[in-house]
Amino acid sequence: RLMPYKHVDVAIEAATRAGRPLVVIGKGPEEARLRAMAGEDVVFGQDLTDAQLRWAYAHATALIAASHEDFGITPLEASAWGVPTVALRSGGYLDTIVEGINGVFVEGPTVEAVAEGVERLLAHDWDRVAMQAHAERFSEEEFGQRILGMVAP
Repeated sequence: RLMPYKHVDVAIEAATRAGRPLVVIGKGPEEARLRAMAGEDVVFGQDLTDAQLRWAYAHATALIAASHEDFGITPLEASAWGVPTVALRSGGYLDTIVEGINGVFVEGPTVEAVAEGVERLLAHDWDRVAMQAHAERFSEEEFGQRILGMVAP
C-alpha cells in the first residue's frame, strides 16, 4: 500500500539519485503525491496478477524496503527470486534479511541513506543460490519441520 510510513517518496528520490529506473507496485492514499513527484523513470503498477508480480521480481535488480514492518515478507519474496533488498534496519527486516546474503541495511528512511544503500547493493556480487536458500528457511515446509522438531519426543 502506498502509505506515508512506507517511505515510497524516499525510494523514488534514491532511485533517481542512483540513475536507476524504479517500479512502484501498489496503490493507496499517497498515490497522487508520489506520481506528481516521480520522473519518467518511475513506473507505477497496481492490481498485478500473480504472473505479473512474478515477472516484476524476475526482472528486478533490487527491492527497496524503507519502512518499519512487523515481519517484512517482501524481502523474502525477492530473495526467492535471487533479488537483494535495501532495507531499513528495523522491525521484521531484522529477522528476514542477513546483511551480505540477501540485502543491505540502512539506518534511516532518508534519501541519503537509501541512495547509499542502493550503491552498496549494486557494488556487491550477490549469490542468487544463497539468497534462495535463505528464503527457503521461511517456507511452510521448513516451519512445519521446526515445529515438529520442538514437540517430537
